[in-house]
Amino acid sequence: AILEIGAGGNVTTVRNSAEQILHGCLSSGADAHLVRVNMELPLGDEDDFAPGGRHEDRVISIMAGGLDSLQRIDAAMSAPSAGADSRSPTPCRGAACSASCASDVRAHQGRREVAASLEVA
Repeated sequence: AILEIGAGGNVTTVRNSAEQILHGCLSSGADAHLVRVNMELPLGDEDDFAPGGRHEDRVISIMAGGLDSLQRIDAAMSAPSAGADSRSPTPCRGAACSASCASDVRAHQGRREVAASLEVA
């Protein structure tokens, strides 16, 4: 998973880089996602990742503040997870992807749980 926190309209370079990395990972055959935390612009920008795009499901959008989200992600990942798999993750395919997409299995399996725990009421 690629985690982007607080990159809004003033830091488009960060947003573009995150989506380029995601595209590279997907092109290499990885099961990758971009978790984008932003109060104002949480959706994908590039056509493929924007709503209605062929990879829109690869962007997990969280409309929340950066610090609060980071603290909640840390707490969720530190908590024991029922049924968590402690085996090593399957490495990404491709040199560019392996450097950008490496993540532990528990974080990968729990990404939806983490996103759900961050939903703003």
